[in-house]
Amino acid sequence: MNESNLRGVPKMVSLHVCRLSPDTTTELLTSYLKFKFLEVVCEKLESRQPNIYASFKIDIFEKHFHLAMDKE
Repeated sequence: MNESNLRGVPKMVSLHVCRLSPDTTTELLTSYLKFKFLEVVCEKLESRQPNIYASFKIDIFEKHFHLAMDKE
């Protein structure tokens, strides 16, 4: 095995996003976030009150965490 084939991958972090409209889909949220985070993975979570809001787990590269927390 050639040592040059051995590479690491960027560390991911998970964020919890909640209080979105109940009709928000994983596809809609992913396409919205792909503009800034090409690596984004979204997973819809079971909300306590699914008729009132939707919750999601969002995975992005750790190096983009500061961008995700920016209010802008």
